[in-house]
Amino acid sequence: MVFCPTCRTLMKPVTDGGEEVCPLCSTLPNIQIESSSGVPGKNGLFPFEKARKGQEELLKDARIALGEGRHLLANAPTGLGKTVVALTASLEVALREDKLVLFLTSKQSQHKAAIDTILLMNKSGSKISAVDVISKQAMCQLPEAKKYSRAFYEYCYLKVRTKSCPFSGGECKSVAELVSQMTMHVHQLVKVCKRYGVCPHKTALMAAAKSHVLVCDYNYIFSDISQQVLTRVERSMGDLIVVVDEAHNLPDRIRSHLCGDLSPRQLRRAIKDSRTYDRALSSLLRAVLRDFLKIFKEKEGEEKAERAEFLDLVIKAIRRASRKELTVMDLIANLEHIGEKVLKEGGSSVLMEMANFLRSWNEMDDGMVRILTHGKRKKISYKLLDPSILSGPVFKEIHSSLVMSGTLHPLSMYADLLGLEKDRTSFGNYPSPFPKENRSIVVTPGLTSLYSKRDERMYRAYADNISSIAESLPGNLAAFFPSYNFLQQVRELMNNWEAKPILMESSSLTK
Repeated sequence: MVFCPTCRTLMKPVTDGGEEVCPLCSTLPNIQIESSSGVPGKNGLFPFEKARKGQEELLKDARIALGEGRHLLANAPTGLGKTVVALTASLEVALREDKLVLFLTSKQSQHKAAIDTILLMNKSGSKISAVDVISKQAMCQLPEAKKYSRAFYEYCYLKVRTKSCPFSGGECKSVAELVSQMTMHVHQLVKVCKRYGVCPHKTALMAAAKSHVLVCDYNYIFSDISQQVLTRVERSMGDLIVVVDEAHNLPDRIRSHLCGDLSPRQLRRAIKDSRTYDRALSSLLRAVLRDFLKIFKEKEGEEKAERAEFLDLVIKAIRRASRKELTVMDLIANLEHIGEKVLKEGGSSVLMEMANFLRSWNEMDDGMVRILTHGKRKKISYKLLDPSILSGPVFKEIHSSLVMSGTLHPLSMYADLLGLEKDRTSFGNYPSPFPKENRSIVVTPGLTSLYSKRDERMYRAYADNISSIAESLPGNLAAFFPSYNFLQQVRELMNNWEAKPILMESSSLTK
């Protein structure tokens, strides 16, 4: 097989003796890829001549903790070089003990940093193979995939089961074998898979089984899809060395994953979607909606809801409408059955979403709170309060981990939140490599981005302050806003400001 010498993209073989242009960078192929053995280069895996201040200490602590099968919580500031330290230390242990490194991150920009670091390692003489993977929905090549929200996995399963996905039947194994010998960014991987007519997500996980690093989102291990991922990569929990990047986000990400809500609006959509396919189901849902609306009061605010009370409401409503001894599980099964039909016809995913909500409401209990919201935003919802219920067992089973962030303080609180074992966990605080005089922090009293305080006066104050600071700086200035709307409001008040050119990001821009 031939690979592009510039971006290492897999090229289709040419049978007529000609040369084909690379689909990613337009380079003509002229080399064969080498096997990725994981052998360090002449300077080891660390791709620089020496570590900077603070970085060297973190690297030493990470090597010890990961080598001993422990967890290290590292509070290390931005700019220290945490990514290269994490990959160096984790890969040294992984190569020695035949483990797989999972580099977990919450943003695709951080995926890029990890892959770029591995490419830098390889440029220095190492031969590390890494697979970059994002959500199955984001990697899916079917144009309608992005509209299915929470029910995408049900939609995907239906397409595969009915053999109606043109990419699910492709020969992934040979492409995965080749991808496992490369290190590329996820957009490149998707293009390669599209070129060969195979599912990018399935191919990526198959390739990860023979790679050294899998760069992925938190939920690949901290959610209910973890067992599927482990099966694909042919590993057990004990085979994993986990790096959690920007780890201060992990507790909230776990909580947000295990939450759900049901509103009268969703129920009305479910009634409408089911009417064409099953009038009996539509009647059951109308009965549930009538009783559901009765529990809301003419007031604003929230109150605690009880698991049993809502289940009783649903059971009584569907039995009254059908005059049969139906259960909540009967309703869930019917919602899924009709929901599949709707998805197959290209309809919405609301029936599947309702089925998922009812199943979770019925089954989940530990560490959960259930809330009834009154007023304009009527809904009933469940939320996870204690993320350690999910993360604790994961950290207990994996080989070791490096949990790092620039704002992981206090460390003991995060260890408790994530359920880390005290006798297996070390803490580390590392200094910033930058001089203090270069880290000036200035607060302007009276300015706030609080939603309730946003008005013409506040936007004007922001515009005036940004203008004043920009005028006093010899170089450029970057201003970050909490939303595009906020940015637009301030920008419009700077239309007559001409001291420096203004470049503004918009929500329509691609990555």
